[in-house]
Amino acid sequence: MTRPTPATITATPRGLMSWSFDLARDGAPLTTLESSWFRERGSFRLGGETYHIEKDSLLAGRFHLIHDGQSLAVAKPSFWINAASIHVGDVHYRLTHETCCTRRLVLARDGRPVGHITPIAPLTRRCHARFPDELSDPLQVFVLWLGTLIWRRDSEDAA
Repeated sequence: MTRPTPATITATPRGLMSWSFDLARDGAPLTTLESSWFRERGSFRLGGETYHIEKDSLLAGRFHLIHDGQSLAVAKPSFWINAASIHVGDVHYRLTHETCCTRRLVLARDGRPVGHITPIAPLTRRCHARFPDELSDPLQVFVLWLGTLIWRRDSEDAA
């Protein structure tokens, strides 16, 4: 599905302490992103299809976006900073904080910003995201999930 300009995805937490989100694109419901509280994984449905986000191992490893038993994308979180390298076939992206002092995350391809995830207000998990059309809807949801994982790790590190 090609859009003339990148659409805005809004992620709204499903509850006060929840890391699961209801996603809408330009106000229209898109999907519910379910995140596991204790294990870093998730799932969602798009177009009647189920997608899973799984981790190589419990303590470390890479995250995979899985559909019909196939890995569509692989993300490797950074151990020292809360960022992630994302591989979609031969294309590489990096998701990281825009600056050390903000929660805004920037998605870059070849060092050039191509998308972002921005909190709507300080101290909230509700956010807006924009991604390039070259990323399919499932990949956009996967990147958004990675962004919420980075924020979750940030909040756990601050505690």
